[in-house]
Amino acid sequence: MEHRVGRTVRRSLASAQRLAEVVRPGDWVGRAVDALPVPQVPVVEPWHVSMAGIAERQVLVPGAVARRLHAFDRFGAVEIGPDTVGFDGEVLDWSRVTRVRTQVGWVTASATALDRSLDAAATTLPRVPGRRWLLERIGEVGVSLFAAAASQDVDDLLAAARIVSDDPAALDTLLRARRVVAAIEYRGTRGARTLVASPSAALLQLSLPTATTAILDTAGRHGVPVLHEPLDEHQAGVLLARGLRWRAAAESVWAASGDEGSTSP
Repeated sequence: MEHRVGRTVRRSLASAQRLAEVVRPGDWVGRAVDALPVPQVPVVEPWHVSMAGIAERQVLVPGAVARRLHAFDRFGAVEIGPDTVGFDGEVLDWSRVTRVRTQVGWVTASATALDRSLDAAATTLPRVPGRRWLLERIGEVGVSLFAAAASQDVDDLLAAARIVSDDPAALDTLLRARRVVAAIEYRGTRGARTLVASPSAALLQLSLPTATTAILDTAGRHGVPVLHEPLDEHQAGVLLARGLRWRAAAESVWAASGDEGSTSP
C-alpha cells in the first residue's frame, strides 16, 4: 500500500502550484522554523527541536491537542545539551557516548523514508480527540521542510553531479556541508548500542544545520570521536537521480509562474 504522506509529498513535487505554495516565503511552517531559537555553539544549555514542536507553533493549535503533540517526538526530534544528546525522544548522557557517526543528510531523509516514519506515527498514535488534525499538521511540517530543503540543495547537487558524476568520494566531499549526525554509539546496560536518527530527525538537521554543528562541537569537547560515513556508489547514484527529479519539479514551478530564469522554486 502506498503511504499516505508519501502521496502528499509526490503530489506536492508533481504539482507546480502546490510546490510553490509549500515553499513560498511566509508559510506557517517556514515562519515557525524561522522563529525557532538555535543552539549556541558551544552549547551552554539543553536545546530541543521536534516536528511536533514546530506544529505546536501554529497559532491555531488547541491547547488540549498541543499536549498530545509530543507523542510524536519519537518520530522526529533532536536534543543537545552540555551533558546530554539524543534523537526521537531517547536522550543519552555524553558520558555513555563512545562515537558519533555522520553522513550526507539526504541519504537518510528521502521522501520514502520520511513517508514510512510518519506512517508509523499515524498507526501508533491513540485514537484521541484531535488525532486527524494532529496527523495533518505533522504531515504538513514534514512535506514543507522536505520541499524547502530540496529546493535549496537541488542546484548544488546537480552542479556536483556534473563535476564528479563517477566519483562518489568527491561527491561526498562536495556535499559534506549537508551532513547530519546519523547515529550515536553508546554503552548500554547490555553492551554496545547504537541510537539511529529517524528520517525526520535527519530532516530537522538539514533544516537547522546549527543543530548538527552543536552536536559535533560538544562531541569534541567530551573527547568523543566522530566518524563520517562516505557515500558509496549506490548512494551517490540515488542522490544524483533524486536531484534530477527535484530539478524537473522545480522547472515545472518556474514554467507555471513564468519565471524560467530563476535558480530556485
